[in-house]
Amino acid sequence: LATNESFWPGRWSQDYNTFLPGCDNSRKDPDCWEEVPGRFVSDMDVYMEFDDRWAHRGNVVNTNNEYETTGYPTGLRVMATAHSYGVSYAEDIMFVTVNVRNESGDWCAEDEYGVPVLDSEGNQICGDGMVMPDGTKLNRGKGFDYKDMSLGFYMDADIFPGEPLKMTDWHWFDWYSRPGVTQAEGNSSGCLAGSPGCPQARNKEEILYKIMTGDTTNLMEDEHEWYFHTPNPGTDLGTELNPHFDSLEGLKEEPAFLREPDGLDCVLILSCGPFDLPVGREVPFSFCIIFGQNEEDLINNAKFAQVMYNSRYQGFTPPTRPTVHAVTEQGKVKLYWDNRAESSTDVVTGYADFEGYKIYKSQDGGETWGAPSDMVYDTDGIFVGWQPHAQFDLSAEEDSLHCTYTNGFNCDEKESRGHSIKGQDPYSPWFNLGSDTGFDVIRLDEPYVVNGDSFHYVFEDIDVVDGLEYTYSIVSYDMGVEPPFQTVYEPIGNGQFNAVVDTNYSNPDQWASPEGYAYIENSRGTTVLDRNFVQVYPGVQPQVSLNNVGVVPNPYIVRSGYKE
Repeated sequence: LATNESFWPGRWSQDYNTFLPGCDNSRKDPDCWEEVPGRFVSDMDVYMEFDDRWAHRGNVVNTNNEYETTGYPTGLRVMATAHSYGVSYAEDIMFVTVNVRNESGDWCAEDEYGVPVLDSEGNQICGDGMVMPDGTKLNRGKGFDYKDMSLGFYMDADIFPGEPLKMTDWHWFDWYSRPGVTQAEGNSSGCLAGSPGCPQARNKEEILYKIMTGDTTNLMEDEHEWYFHTPNPGTDLGTELNPHFDSLEGLKEEPAFLREPDGLDCVLILSCGPFDLPVGREVPFSFCIIFGQNEEDLINNAKFAQVMYNSRYQGFTPPTRPTVHAVTEQGKVKLYWDNRAESSTDVVTGYADFEGYKIYKSQDGGETWGAPSDMVYDTDGIFVGWQPHAQFDLSAEEDSLHCTYTNGFNCDEKESRGHSIKGQDPYSPWFNLGSDTGFDVIRLDEPYVVNGDSFHYVFEDIDVVDGLEYTYSIVSYDMGVEPPFQTVYEPIGNGQFNAVVDTNYSNPDQWASPEGYAYIENSRGTTVLDRNFVQVYPGVQPQVSLNNVGVVPNPYIVRSGYKE
């Protein structure tokens, strides 16, 4: 029988691993990155997939039964993911990653370099050619090998006086002069190109291709003015024209911007090409949308967006999420978890920045994680999280000796953190980094093994009532990114000291310079499908025999909070 199983159709995040075969120790080398199934790229990944098998619906036939425009399928499948981030350092950054595969014929997958794409068993991934709505395949299943293609993003945007531009390095044009119009339209135009019964230019596809490739040959005067822009619209000298990148300097002098009412209904196109796309080949394409409070903030966000791009669209990452196992007894809940988080490295910095664990407890299925007094607010009075039920972190000695790049304590003095990590986070002082508790109080003498999983720690919660449901989540967190430089005071005699600025051993590569950045922890999860999220009912465990069944309490009252 067929079953429906939920699955993530998009790509997972990746880790930088210099031990992979063929890796040349460069982040630019694709052989140094490996997929991490189950871990998303951003805080919210949105996946969309589509193809053009229904392109014939774009046909326009006039009253004389003549084709004015013709839509034709190319057999391309587009797989797009939008990546958005909730953390403050990336909240103004959104990436869109796209992969386009030629499925016009029966295909076997190749990457953009023509290298076969293999499955987990080493076999090349293959599939059937796209079936058209009439049940046929293009070119009888052979498809078409495309030459000199360009890919582009067509984006609608409105620009108003006084607002900074949000995107650069694109071709732009007024929506009322978009490809396909027979003449410049206006706000009050009664018949808009593309609407039923309205005329449409026959060269719409040609103009779009010219815009995407920067081709200015054989353009009419209006088309040149509408689609290719210099810094001086009044003169539009050919010597000032960059056919591949429109100038934005003269935007406010463009006729389309100056007409009433104020503003510009603008369309933006970013494109790349030319390249070949034979049957089966898949090519990647991505772009980033960046916002900023002002020009300085925008530039800083753009710099970090480049860092994220080099890290496969990922920002600073928390340690690996623990796997949690719960055991209940009468009046007690035991939580076991593993120590995989302690070998994590940040995907951006490469630092082994693990610091500790937090245990959260909920009595409403994870809707809240404590009482109102446990709610945490920032300096602006905005609710930002919960105080944990319990917290454990590396001891002062372990912090000081912890190696910067690897999980361990056997490294040179200048390759270790060199000091304790505890107290208020310097960048988010409403959160606490721990109190140097160490892990001896929760460490098991021998690993506890369940279904092949080894658990190294245990926490006992005796503040429970038998029969009530409790939800727990255990998260791992890091130490944050400290400023890359620290002030060291060297004695110079007579009780005097000289201040010397030295490299901070915990941040030798000077990430997040000059300020550093706050700690981060992984998600608490939302359901029992998340490996660090568990729900339990303490008390005597159910028996196989149901011969002596009773009801406690009796009578059972739904609002009491007890489960049947």
